[in-house]
Amino acid sequence: MSSRAALWSALIPGTLAVAFAGWLIACGSDSKAHPGDAGTNQEGGATDGGPEPTPEQQFRALEPELTAKCGGTNGVCHVIGSFSHAPTWLAKPDAYVSAKAYKGIIPVSGDTSDSILLTQAEHEGPSLQTSPDLFGKVRAWIEAEVGAKKLPETDPMSIIDGENTIDLTKLAPTLPGAKLTFLAQTNNDILTLTSIKIYSSPMGGLHIDSPFFVIVPKSGPVIADPVTNGFTGPLDLQKNTSQDFYSGNIILLKWASTSQLRVAFKAYGPLASSVDAGPSGACTNLTSFMTNAKPAFFSNTLTIPPDAGVAPGPGSCTSCHNGGDEVARNAMDLTTLGTDDTNACAQARNFINFSDKTKSTLVLNPQGLSNPGHPITTLMANDPIVVGLKQWVTDENP
Repeated sequence: MSSRAALWSALIPGTLAVAFAGWLIACGSDSKAHPGDAGTNQEGGATDGGPEPTPEQQFRALEPELTAKCGGTNGVCHVIGSFSHAPTWLAKPDAYVSAKAYKGIIPVSGDTSDSILLTQAEHEGPSLQTSPDLFGKVRAWIEAEVGAKKLPETDPMSIIDGENTIDLTKLAPTLPGAKLTFLAQTNNDILTLTSIKIYSSPMGGLHIDSPFFVIVPKSGPVIADPVTNGFTGPLDLQKNTSQDFYSGNIILLKWASTSQLRVAFKAYGPLASSVDAGPSGACTNLTSFMTNAKPAFFSNTLTIPPDAGVAPGPGSCTSCHNGGDEVARNAMDLTTLGTDDTNACAQARNFINFSDKTKSTLVLNPQGLSNPGHPITTLMANDPIVVGLKQWVTDENP
């Protein structure tokens, strides 16, 4: 026990004191756990061969022990919150209602392991992990509350500054090759993701809805917050296409270099209409594309740097995206520009952000405002290339 904890224990007999750790703490006490409710065992399970207990019955069975562990003497910790402003997730008149309503206890991801009750690390006060028997009961209760609500989610992965790729194949094995790519930059406890793009599978179209990023620290509570760390609404891709992932960028707080990241989705699966759909991402204004964007792509006024993957010197967008730079072609394939403009238009269309066209990668990249790794020298907003691309983006409809 730390000297500070020992001091608080002396001031508040029977209680192992805890400093408020941001959003969840565990306060111990010398109180003894009471037996479970009649008709259930200490695990919250049926003892008389009757029906399985409801989630509420499971909670009621473990409530006395949980309150003794986390409530503190006379409830000063998580019951009434009078000690160190502890959050009152066991508040009266009904601890069950309070616990279910407290953000993060029943994880919105539907992944039991994300519950802040289970992931809170040992600090100046005890975590549930110091009481394996109680930990198991609480986990079983949370599993019962979650039921079959687990959302589709990727495996957690470590993030590096620069380019990152999250494989989405696990979420729908019939859609291999689907992925998220983005650029990451860390600054203290802030993780900024930019140029986020989603790629559908060559095998079929993709439908997703309301994704959010989940921060998994090395120790301590998992951060699963769809409102702060996610996007709202559906997004559909035809097969073998790519486009900006909603706004294309997001800022995640409370990040640590040892944390990992995963992505959860309200819905993820095949796009029902993809099999019978027409040309992938077909343009709605091919005339504007040919009048404005096509000349911009072919404009030979750019300076190709030595590290671009093609011969340096004067060039155009097509020098890379219709030339020998495989990375550029994989990002936006313009190899049919001039021979099959309909197909080339569909490829370029994937880089329009229809929710906010001013944030379209197609317009921002030439200005150096999207992908910092884009090798072309930054153009001014009034450059004919930018003006031409912006005009077509404005004319194109979802």
